[in-house]
Amino acid sequence: MNGSISFSDLHWVWWLALAMFINSAISVFYYLRIGVIMFLEIPEEGRRKPLPHGASIRMAIWICLVATIILGLSS
Repeated sequence: MNGSISFSDLHWVWWLALAMFINSAISVFYYLRIGVIMFLEIPEEGRRKPLPHGASIRMAIWICLVATIILGLSS
């Protein structure tokens, strides 16, 4: 043995750690892009008020809120 380690000798925990690192890097890129668009980009020309919101959007938000709370408390 010359002290070298091959990929097949690595414990499965190291592969899991590598997968977690890659997933974290992807999610940081994804969520930071949303933040950059929200806070740093100039809005469209002619837009003076927020996006329209109707009853269907409010209902969907309320359903998701209630489902999140119920599922969070039941687990």
